[in-house]
Amino acid sequence: MSLCLDGNTAAAIIAYKLSDMCSIYPITPSSTMADVVEQMNSQDKQNLFGNITIVTQANSELGAAACLHGAAATGCFPSTFTSSQGLLLMLPNLYFISQQHLPAVIHLATRSIGGSSTTLSPDHSDVYALQNTSMSILGSRNVQEAHDLAVIAHCVAIESSAPFVNFFEGFRVSHQFETFVEVSDEQLRRLFNFEKYAAYKNSGVNPDHPDARGIGIGPELFYAVTEAQSRFFSQIPAAVSAVMTQFEQVTGRKYEPFEYYGNPNADRVIVIMGSASITVQSVVEALDDTVGMINIRLWKPFSIENFVAKIPKTATKLSIMDRSRDFVSTAEPMFKEVVSALIQANLLSQFTFIQNATYGLIGHDLTPGEVLAVFQSLKIAQSPKIRIGVKDDIFNLSLPQVALPESLQLLPKSTKELVLWGIGADGTIGAARNAMKILNDRKKTMQMQANFEFDGKKSGGITITYLRFGDGQIHAQYNPEKADYIACHCQSYISKYDMLKCANQNGVFMLNADYKNIEKELPNSVKRQIASKNLKFYVADCNKIAEDVGLGNRISTVTVMFLLKIGMEGLLDGAQCVTDMKEMARITYKKQSQKVIDSNMNAIEKAAEMVPKCLYEYDMQSWLNASEDDAVSAIYGPPLRDLVVEGEIYDKVQKRQFDQITTSQAEQFTKGVYPSGYSVYEKPGVSNQVAAWESDSCIQCNLCATACPHACIRPFLSDEPKEEYVPAKGKPGQSFKIQISPLDCRGCGVCIDTCPKQCLTYQDLGTEVIKQQKNWDDAFENLIDAVQVDTQSCSLKDLQYSHPYLFNPGSCPGCPETSLIRMLTTLFGKRLVISSAVGCCLVWGHYNQFRPYLKDSQGRGPALATSAFEDNALFGFGMMMAGNDARKNAKSLIIKHIDSAEPALKQSMAYYLENYENGNLSIDASLKLTTLIEASPLKQIFAPYTPYLVKRSHWIIGGDGWAFDIDAAGVDHIMSTNEPVKVLVMNNNCYANTGGQYSKSTTIGAQAKHASLGVQNEQKQLALQLLMYKNVYVAQIAMGADKNQTLKVLREAEAFDGPAFVVAYCPCIAHGIVGGLRNQEKQQKLAVQSGIWPLFRSSRGVLKLDSKRTKDVEEFLVGEQRFQVIKSKSEENYSMFSGKIRAEILRVEGILTALASTTIAEVK
Repeated sequence: MSLCLDGNTAAAIIAYKLSDMCSIYPITPSSTMADVVEQMNSQDKQNLFGNITIVTQANSELGAAACLHGAAATGCFPSTFTSSQGLLLMLPNLYFISQQHLPAVIHLATRSIGGSSTTLSPDHSDVYALQNTSMSILGSRNVQEAHDLAVIAHCVAIESSAPFVNFFEGFRVSHQFETFVEVSDEQLRRLFNFEKYAAYKNSGVNPDHPDARGIGIGPELFYAVTEAQSRFFSQIPAAVSAVMTQFEQVTGRKYEPFEYYGNPNADRVIVIMGSASITVQSVVEALDDTVGMINIRLWKPFSIENFVAKIPKTATKLSIMDRSRDFVSTAEPMFKEVVSALIQANLLSQFTFIQNATYGLIGHDLTPGEVLAVFQSLKIAQSPKIRIGVKDDIFNLSLPQVALPESLQLLPKSTKELVLWGIGADGTIGAARNAMKILNDRKKTMQMQANFEFDGKKSGGITITYLRFGDGQIHAQYNPEKADYIACHCQSYISKYDMLKCANQNGVFMLNADYKNIEKELPNSVKRQIASKNLKFYVADCNKIAEDVGLGNRISTVTVMFLLKIGMEGLLDGAQCVTDMKEMARITYKKQSQKVIDSNMNAIEKAAEMVPKCLYEYDMQSWLNASEDDAVSAIYGPPLRDLVVEGEIYDKVQKRQFDQITTSQAEQFTKGVYPSGYSVYEKPGVSNQVAAWESDSCIQCNLCATACPHACIRPFLSDEPKEEYVPAKGKPGQSFKIQISPLDCRGCGVCIDTCPKQCLTYQDLGTEVIKQQKNWDDAFENLIDAVQVDTQSCSLKDLQYSHPYLFNPGSCPGCPETSLIRMLTTLFGKRLVISSAVGCCLVWGHYNQFRPYLKDSQGRGPALATSAFEDNALFGFGMMMAGNDARKNAKSLIIKHIDSAEPALKQSMAYYLENYENGNLSIDASLKLTTLIEASPLKQIFAPYTPYLVKRSHWIIGGDGWAFDIDAAGVDHIMSTNEPVKVLVMNNNCYANTGGQYSKSTTIGAQAKHASLGVQNEQKQLALQLLMYKNVYVAQIAMGADKNQTLKVLREAEAFDGPAFVVAYCPCIAHGIVGGLRNQEKQQKLAVQSGIWPLFRSSRGVLKLDSKRTKDVEEFLVGEQRFQVIKSKSEENYSMFSGKIRAEILRVEGILTALASTTIAEVK
């Protein structure tokens, strides 16, 4: 049966059917596989053995591997799924699993391990990390192969009693939608060896036939036993070949451990594995030349016999292409493996030239032009080392791609290519998938491919969707270079990005914009491109339709109709498109209210009527001659000032001109150290509606600035009267204004609902940009430090006048995490050190060059560092211990030398010692002391210690997935010390960053990924657990419910002389809050008022309750889809869960009340 699914799902279907158990833990980009098997389990689907596959979520990838190991040792046939650092955590167990000959399968969606920095993009560094584990490794190149090789991996694992890894590129294959042929259950039964499966199950750990496994042995046996393993592993390639032959007989699809494509008499051959080999294959098969390629299918065990059998006798030149870098070896892993094989096979002398090539690091796709360049370089034996896809101007090893001859046909002529530019969470990606499914259902023989690109931010960032479809096989693992249809769903993008660069001549360009006058408002550069390529130009205000029918900023239901009716013109019947899209919308939004479903139905009908009316007839000659002076681009584009210089690296990153960045420009970042302050230049401009201030009823409470998740609204004070400013209340002689940065506003609406006097409203972005953007830029530059505030004692209102240290974080619009961290940074920013866990707070706050953390006029500001997800507690603890110890040593030196110091230095030393424990005053004292030390004979003695003179505020931050699950032991350990470490947990009630899987903090009865039927157990009360440590300051906060309590807690925690643990309730977009994250503060208040999230503080055993239960929890539950979807399925289950929630509320309330009463009595 032909399906259109992504690679993760295609592999997961097989993993479920051919496993007794799946141990899972979410990590991007493999998380979908775990989601799929859990959903199949919740639907009671049977595996091939007639059972329901066990699916269990572990506490970490290490836990998932240990579970895999334990299950396999018991005779269970298990599988798991992972990527990148997740695989590294599994490594210790994999040594045991492989050398104990335990059949198991790991499906690996590759992702770079990174090094100096963290990334979500794929390469083969995680595959190569398996090098010494003795795991058998198979490589898949596309969705069909991810599905097929999953079958082969499971079958040969049982056949050979060996564990296998089935890897495929993250995102490029894992998230790519393609048509593929499913292996049926009947075919699986013919392929799977049930006799060996039964024998294996009988060989597991069993008291009926007891034995000992994994024992410790000494040198008398170890070497001999280890060497004897060779026979077992040498037999695996033959087992793989046999299963692949059987697979071909059953399905008709042929696979081999090594596959050769091209001229049988080739003199130049590329050796490669993974998705890029499909691109190489398409070039080889299209060229009329003596070239060929070998695709490595079975990476480990590397079979010399099978490999050399595929080398043409005529081959004299090889390019061995690795998708990873090894900086401390003579070459990369594949190169060394292949050359070693040639030496052992006595074939090295056959070759006059062997090239070590690296390509595709961090997700860069190998293009046909680059493949052609490799073959040309081989022809002239250009260089033994080359780098592809990067501009290396340090060692000059780059190999630039060459232009393809017009005659080279790589794709079937009927293939159409489309590109859609969207905004994260606007629904574009989901709608594109639905469109492909519709096409697949209506055109069974049509071949399709959909790939997606993200900018690394949360919802609200850039997404680019690449689509291909046609009658023939699509062998292309790179983005379209000549698109027939390009759509821009965000008006401001066309002023920033050259999206028409890849537009095909006579193609179509669709733009979502609210232009009142297209001729005046469309950038001239875009006009020239449209005219020069003779593009059909459609302009539609899709936001207005979505707003009119009640969809808010979810415009995808509207824009997808342009895709179906224009992008897929001639393939689908117009009326049928409407019917099919309605059915898809019903499926997509089945968990939403009927109102949401009805709104989508209306949007589809209105859009279908509108499409033909939106074609804009332009004057071609006039547009070809449009002026070079482009005022529109200047309005919407990011300002080029200060450090963002045109043509420099930040400018290229901002314009997404990644292929123009050189290694010499990037060399400044090789240590993984990036400067602060660049987010002020990004100016995303992604919301059609932005906040606007009306001064008449404003009481100047500044609550809007406190609540704004993106820090784009703040109060300014001026000593001089200014236009639109009003007299400042309580500040004689000063004028006041709430100023918004329209291009930074995400339109979340949190500020509008927070305002007690409704003096904030929505206005069109275009209008506000013209009216207010310059006002913001001027105020931010000239008035940001107009008021000096004592952040340690000021009111919540006055705190908003203080210098901001967080601006324009890339979070989901409305996210409460960012408001909380902005308060933290405003309080302690000039001396703040943060250790950030991997997760949402890393993605919105510590990803790419445009990070949101700022510096002040003195160059001070928050310093951040991150290690791995699973070690953040001890990583941050190490930072704190090292910094504090160095400061203590500096103090000792000062005490030692103070009596002999000259008078001015002695006075400065005394002032420093006097203010040693005062955070803010220690800054002034340190600056004065450092200046005098630099001019004194003590300079050399103090040089290692002067960087540590300021009293730092050390905080370790992360989400509940980090603190409650994967690093719970680390958090517990640092809390058990007496060291002044501060932990702030943003409790999302789920694994937010990986898509909403349940964590130990998820409320019982909530539906989440990996808990389709609702979370079955009460949530972990980590704050209550830590109350057992009497030396720890423990607090539970919800900033949206009580901002003043949050302010008080952060100050108390920072001042506490010992460990402090603060956990904040931060609702997530995955909760499905009715009305979206605009209502997250409302839900925080209801969580507190219902008792589901009580507020309290405890210091050295003295507990104070800061909230009272005043409402029934039902008011909280009805506001979130994660609870209501359970109700829609079963009133009985919903009633049962809500009863347990009420019981848990009373239990926790009883504990806290008792503790509060006890401590009050003890104090008295």
